[in-house]
Amino acid sequence: MAGRSEYDEMTWNIPRDQALDYVKFCKGTDLSGISIGIPRNTFEVDNDYPVSAAFEIALQSLSSAGATIVDNTDFPAAEEFTKLNEQVKGIVRSSEFRRDFSRYIQTLETNPNNIGSTEDLIEFTKTHPEEEYPERDIGKFLWTQAEGIDVDSDKYTEMVQQERYFGGLGGILGAMEKYNVDLFAVPSYWGIANDLAAKMGFPVISIPLGYFPEGTPIEYDQGLVVQAPGMPFALTLLTKAFSDGVLLEVAYAFEQLNSVRNREPAPIKLPVTELRDVQHQVGKI
Repeated sequence: MAGRSEYDEMTWNIPRDQALDYVKFCKGTDLSGISIGIPRNTFEVDNDYPVSAAFEIALQSLSSAGATIVDNTDFPAAEEFTKLNEQVKGIVRSSEFRRDFSRYIQTLETNPNNIGSTEDLIEFTKTHPEEEYPERDIGKFLWTQAEGIDVDSDKYTEMVQQERYFGGLGGILGAMEKYNVDLFAVPSYWGIANDLAAKMGFPVISIPLGYFPEGTPIEYDQGLVVQAPGMPFALTLLTKAFSDGVLLEVAYAFEQLNSVRNREPAPIKLPVTELRDVQHQVGKI
């Protein structure tokens, strides 16, 4: 999806009437003239961790392609942001979800369970066994019920201003201006850069960086595998608003130079039916 939408008021901040021709940014492997910042105070570094090693190799590859790598382009307020607890970081998201969920539910043609609010959603989840509560918790739903979680509250207004600072002059924009870089590169696996970019509505792109090697301990989160041999991890590139082109240019060059996808472990089993097959059968394509 690109361009403005009548269903998303934020898209009307886009400073152009027509969507860009994004293909033109996928033009080769010469990255001369592009400066890439590495905000190391936004992510953890473990030299024995496969993601860290692959990330450093990726930086060498980008440098060899002509890009200028500017190390330690730290975000000014990263430490302050990191100290906030998760619920405080989620005040804006929780308030807007509470409002937007109610708006969305009113647009449905059918609503068999008569859910009209986040309160109804919480009650439905608690009382219907198929939702697997409490094994599948509702922690973030409950954030919407905290005091002051409302888009008309002073708490919301204050946190919106804080987020603009943490992502702006205290974060992405402040570091871009100080170090004169075009974009930032970080490992996708952990860190706050992705979170700050999301809060600001800034463009982000992730590209294959590598795969966890054989012998990697398998880790689970509520029965789901979150780390295991052969699982992919990524390189994330991010920049300021409406600068999508430089992300595509760097991402395209990196993929052409490194062919990470070609090193993908062989799948144990491939699907025999794709969505396209089903759509053909019902005449959707």
